[in-house]
Amino acid sequence: MLSIAIAALILFRNELRSLMSLKKIDDYGMYQMSYYGDYGFDEFLEVGAKSDADIEAFVTKRLLKGLPIDLGVTGDGCTAFVVKNADGEIMFGRNFDFLYAPSLQLYTTTAIRLVLDKAATVEEAIELLKQYNIYFSGGIECHYLIADASERSVIAEYVNKELCVVEADAAYQIASNFIAYDGLNIGECFTEFERYDMVQNAIETNGDILEEHQAVQLLSEVGVFNGDTDKLQWSVLYNLTTSNGEIFAHRNTDLITKFYLPVN
Repeated sequence: MLSIAIAALILFRNELRSLMSLKKIDDYGMYQMSYYGDYGFDEFLEVGAKSDADIEAFVTKRLLKGLPIDLGVTGDGCTAFVVKNADGEIMFGRNFDFLYAPSLQLYTTTAIRLVLDKAATVEEAIELLKQYNIYFSGGIECHYLIADASERSVIAEYVNKELCVVEADAAYQIASNFIAYDGLNIGECFTEFERYDMVQNAIETNGDILEEHQAVQLLSEVGVFNGDTDKLQWSVLYNLTTSNGEIFAHRNTDLITKFYLPVN
């Protein structure tokens, strides 16, 4: 029995170390954890996935050592924007608007992971995305707002299964769940245009800039409601110039967690 326990500790040493770092941030259900070890993304890029089941199988085998787990999928709309502050620093704000689901879930995130892990600039991100066919988890088509510290930002989206890139035509850029390429403005029949207008108005009435506290407040106000259901789960603001960030759950701007995430 002792040898089995020792073997288990060796096998799951990084997982256990990660779990030991888990801490609760607030009562809404936001937790913070540092992940230790190799999460196998390079291996995933070699095999890819054609369905949620394929991704679930990879996660089960590679990260959980074969332990079974059920990954649910839900979808809705999120809002993101890139804007400068008065010091010329570039800020990236994003809301995560989904149904409340405290259990582990899976979304169309592999493309995001690809860009975060492998690209240092917008140009590198676009070239990477061109190399892969993107599967949209749960049938949810995504619009990727990508920015870097050089002040460039783009929206990468797929029209008729082709990667299309929308360059910023102002000192800021906004993405909110509608196809912006070539002025198509095809929405998803929800609140995407109202949210876009709200963010645009807030930025332009402030001289095309936002200070950190203004961006945080805007994120909390532009979150999605579906009737009486508040779908805003968390919001994050990241300063691409200084590498400082702020994250908070469920519009609670009184409980903000600050972090520093330098670009390697």
